Amino acid sequence: MPDLAPTVTFIMPIQGRPEFLVEQINAVFRFSDHYRGFCELILVVDETAKETEAIAKIVGLAVKINGVNHPHVRARILRCTSPLSMNESVEMALTHSLGDKVMIVANGRLDRFDASQLCGLGMGEKDVLVAEYFLDETMFGEFLAKQ
Repeated sequence: MPDLAPTVTFIMPIQGRPEFLVEQINAVFRFSDHYRGFCELILVVDETAKETEAIAKIVGLAVKINGVNHPHVRARILRCTSPLSMNESVEMALTHSLGDKVMIVANGRLDRFDASQLCGLGMGEKDVLVAEYFLDETMFGEFLAKQ
């Protein structure tokens, strides 16, 4: 039986600041072309923000376009109808996550994220990387090479 690669989950809480959003989503899908395991992308959209409607459309369109050429990536958009902190958004995504390895993309909001609070969510068995932005595919390779 072949050695199965670990499932990788990419979590992106979207709380305003959509500057690099499409590039980050595109990078996840591009990376999946070079990874032999299962990939999933979970985007958490804060529906209480003023610019939510536009962001939700951008996210939905980017996922739909990339999904055509990358059907092996499972992408889900979770919509929050009440204000959530960055940690709460990540926690919500983690409850839906299948990944053995999890990359959390803080979307320029690392100052609002405390990864130490996630240890009670079964994260002991998972390999977790927190990145401010996700635009460098070299980071993926290094993260996945860790055992």
